Amino acid sequence: MLEGFRVFFFVILLLFPILVAAQSNERDATGALTVLTEHWPPFNYIVDGKITGFGTEVVEATLNNAGIKYQLRSGVWKGVYDWALKEDNVLIYTISRTAIREDLFEWIGPFADRQQNFIKLKSRADIEVRSLEDAKRYRLGLQEEDAIAQDLFSWGFDRQSENLVLVNKRVLLFRMLFAGRIDLITGHDITVKYQLELEGLPYSEIEYVYPINVEGAYYMALKKGSDPELLRRLRDSFSALEQSGELKILKAKYR
Repeated sequence: MLEGFRVFFFVILLLFPILVAAQSNERDATGALTVLTEHWPPFNYIVDGKITGFGTEVVEATLNNAGIKYQLRSGVWKGVYDWALKEDNVLIYTISRTAIREDLFEWIGPFADRQQNFIKLKSRADIEVRSLEDAKRYRLGLQEEDAIAQDLFSWGFDRQSENLVLVNKRVLLFRMLFAGRIDLITGHDITVKYQLELEGLPYSEIEYVYPINVEGAYYMALKKGSDPELLRRLRDSFSALEQSGELKILKAKYR
């Protein structure tokens, strides 16, 4: 049964376009900085064809204050992550800064703390998780190339295990959880609430069963080797955003 789901979601990954939305701060996007993100409310998401969210507002304010022309694109995380990893001078957000990724990128931020938990349906009284080892006993859904997936693999979770289901879109995990196809997912408490609301799924029916001790915070980033002048302008602009109090104001909008 699980193998059938793996094949199904692999087909989705092949057919789903890397990019699903794009916008620019200039009519002429020639020579604009490519900025990549995914659908992950409230940090980055699409409303009426426009990419918005807390992370998006922080990034756009940073770029506009630095006078940088940009083209913002949203797509499947694995696609945008691989793109940013391979090409210089491509900005990606909202991205977790972890030990695994530390030497791959230049970091601008942070603009939010990182949190993760194992999550189940409240109705599943049979599921008990008091450790990472406990979690391995259940069907766990993860998103490809997500930071928490990378963390769990580095901590001994087997990506070839029949208890592990990998998908290319985070929203599929919520649908599978409520359909009983997986037992556990992982998530940030704020983002989970937003995502369930957008999907029309009841937040009151989920339960956070075990906090995952993760490192780092959420940033925007450029691949190592990118233009040092571009990096300097981005860091200076973000620093000014913090010092002016604008970052705090933006953060308050999404609490």
